[in-house]
Amino acid sequence: MPDFVFGTPIFYEQFKSNLELTHDDPESLDEDDVCKLMAQQAMRAKDETVNEAIKQLNGMKEFWGTGVSTRVMVYNGLGVPLKFRSKHDDYGYWSVNTLADRIEVGQWSIGFHHKTHGAASGSCAVVGYDLLGYGHDDVLMVGFSTPWGSKSSSALCKVMTAKKWAPTPWSDVMNWIYDSDLRGTENFGRASVRYQTQNDSSPTLEVVVTRSDIGL
Repeated sequence: MPDFVFGTPIFYEQFKSNLELTHDDPESLDEDDVCKLMAQQAMRAKDETVNEAIKQLNGMKEFWGTGVSTRVMVYNGLGVPLKFRSKHDDYGYWSVNTLADRIEVGQWSIGFHHKTHGAASGSCAVVGYDLLGYGHDDVLMVGFSTPWGSKSSSALCKVMTAKKWAPTPWSDVMNWIYDSDLRGTENFGRASVRYQTQNDSSPTLEVVVTRSDIGL
């Protein structure tokens, strides 16, 4: 996957080393404490590169042209990296403009999904990312439906266990998305996922994943 990412990545070891110089009691911090502080810094920096990401994303749409499509942008404010696990296209495809294979803490990733050329179909897909940390085998789901014709758009973005993600048929996952709304907030464990799309022929789905306990 190409890496369409924006923002300065926050790496655990480097961040932890800096804390030894800036924190009052760095020895008292465990791994989760450090990840929480990383998430807080990432969320403070979220808006610094969002306009650059949107500009690039809109450029992808302009280059492709008219027709049903979905602009997707995902921000990692969780405190641990996100690594691509699997994806499914129900209608349409990503071409070369896919979400990044790995999204570091403090980064936006963007992707452009569009309908099949010459087909009266929509842009409907789902991507799964592993959460690399916290000692849990969890997956972030980013799903959307931008249909052809008069039907309403929808999206569903949430974190779940890999045990639930892996065996679930793609048809069931897509039905979750088709039965969802334009926006929502989903909490699972330490993770909180906020997402929003629009009822449009080429909407932008914005997804922000962070911690549920940092109050930002």
